[in-house]
Amino acid sequence: MKKLFTACLVLMATAGFAQKLTVYNKDGKWGWKDEKGKKVVIEAQYQAERGFDEQSGLGTVKLNGKWGMIDKTGKTIVPFEYEDFGSMQSNGWISAKKDGKYGFIDKTGKEVMAPKYDVIRTSSMGEMYFVKLGTKWGMMTLEGKEITEIKYDNLSMIGMKPYKYRGTANGQATSISFEGVEEVALGADQSSSSSSDKKDAGSTKKKHLFTCQGCGNTEIMEGSSRPSPNKTHCRSPKVKNSTSHSWDYTKEIK
Repeated sequence: MKKLFTACLVLMATAGFAQKLTVYNKDGKWGWKDEKGKKVVIEAQYQAERGFDEQSGLGTVKLNGKWGMIDKTGKTIVPFEYEDFGSMQSNGWISAKKDGKYGFIDKTGKEVMAPKYDVIRTSSMGEMYFVKLGTKWGMMTLEGKEITEIKYDNLSMIGMKPYKYRGTANGQATSISFEGVEEVALGADQSSSSSSDKKDAGSTKKKHLFTCQGCGNTEIMEGSSRPSPNKTHCRSPKVKNSTSHSWDYTKEIK
């Protein structure tokens, strides 16, 4: 009997977690109804919303000028005290901005890293964080361990098998391993050239148009760069994380 009771509770919890909700707006405030849009599940009271994350079941919402997170019953899970959130990572961490700095919380709302960085950016393949303090960048693992000094003017990926990165400091570019070890000098960085050289170099870069198939937003990028998936937010059907763009290449801009 005890096992049967426990199983019923698990099934009830799973059903509640899996329920689909329909967002609605009333008098400029956001809330959610059931899947058919008939019964109000969460009262319209939020200034803004970014939808529910499918993996965690948490919704990102704004109340009284601050962001927090709720579950699908409307219960507050992450308190409304943050200026912004990034996307939830595979380890359940979420970058959160407070008092002008970014740190990390987990999906229960617990602070796992105090806010200290000006920017936290996930690398292009999601295997590493690039973190910024002032004007300099460094590398950090998904577990929150800094593996390089925060000294680079810019960081980018240059290889995948194994992962390799390019870091520029004091006008010199260096190859960096996945473990954060500087390995090979790549020579002088082009960004250290004169202003006239920069102008000429910039004029030769091709521009490309990208379109988000979730919301229709477009971005124009130079060279081979792609827009960041977290640059702005939409509920894109192409990606599991409902707060990320799914950028598709559209065309070259003449």
